[in-house]
Amino acid sequence: MTIDVSSLPDDPVLLKKLLLEERKKYARLEERFRLAQHKQFGKSSEGYPGQGELFNEAEELSAELEVDKEAPETEQISYERKKPVRKSLPIDLPREVVVHDIAEEDKVCDGCGYELHQMGEDKSEKLGSYLLKLKWLSMFALSIAVVIANSVPLA
Repeated sequence: MTIDVSSLPDDPVLLKKLLLEERKKYARLEERFRLAQHKQFGKSSEGYPGQGELFNEAEELSAELEVDKEAPETEQISYERKKPVRKSLPIDLPREVVVHDIAEEDKVCDGCGYELHQMGEDKSEKLGSYLLKLKWLSMFALSIAVVIANSVPLA
């Protein structure tokens, strides 16, 4: 937009008035530009409604815990529960013992060369069936370690 100099008034008061109006118009445009820049590139440009409450589970949980701490425990039970007891299996069932052990050549310590000795065992039993015959399966996993006279095991 170009202004023809010949169309401007010669009166200084009118010129001052025109200059003041142009400055107000420029300030309004500058403010609109600044707001548009902020809307497009500012911090709030990436926000969505309700986004502030998206990751506040910790605050919610802590508030629930505080409410739970304030409420006294007043539950009273007027009965007793019996723990479930597994029925024992007949003693006359045949038993099979399975021992899980390592090979003899692996019973030597790689670090010091001493022989490894049995230190304990883990035992478990379960009911197994083979060709429609029931039997006990007793399984042992042996624990081994280096034993040096009058010392603590190394493994």
